[in-house]
Amino acid sequence: MFTLAVRRVNGLRNPLLGDEPPSPKFERFVELFDRLRRADVLDNVQGPDTSTESAYFWDIHDYEDAHGDSVREFLDLLDIEVKSDGSAILLPLRLAVGSSVSAVNLQTRSAWEVLQVFGAGIEIPPAHLEAKIVEPHVSAMLEEMRFMTIHSSEKRPENATVRIRFRDQWFYIDATDTRSKRAFGLLRTFIGMRLADPGAAQKAPVLTVPVN
Repeated sequence: MFTLAVRRVNGLRNPLLGDEPPSPKFERFVELFDRLRRADVLDNVQGPDTSTESAYFWDIHDYEDAHGDSVREFLDLLDIEVKSDGSAILLPLRLAVGSSVSAVNLQTRSAWEVLQVFGAGIEIPPAHLEAKIVEPHVSAMLEEMRFMTIHSSEKRPENATVRIRFRDQWFYIDATDTRSKRAFGLLRTFIGMRLADPGAAQKAPVLTVPVN
């Protein structure tokens, strides 16, 4: 989830698509983030005072006995200047570009960029490219980095979790592909959340219909 949603964190790059190379340190950062979260050492918390610049924080706590080295490496990767002596550490989260020595600056992806990342896993039939039915992928994504793989076939797939026919091809997710099935469920949830965005409803025009 973090890899999908975040493009940069305190200067560590994670483009996934495009010509910009990823930061070598980003993968290690995500690994440590996941480890500390699972160990209940790092929590996402909301600050009591929402009038401040940052409403949310990473709360790092109870780490000295078993996770002290991981916490120190984690903070070093982010270039955070704080004493990791066992006392609790509260890091403000900000939607910003660039690095910080006292906070975590996050640059997130847009909804369109998230859909592009998922779309990079679609196997486009050569005939569709030749007929210009669809444009080729702007940039390639390594297979091991794909969140979801959608296969294409001229024959109706039998062992498929989901499948749909478009033109003369079937597009489907294999029933044995656990990673892609999980990603497809995430994509459905993401689209549902965007469609249910209350902000979108507030921007809609108001129509008054007479009843008499």
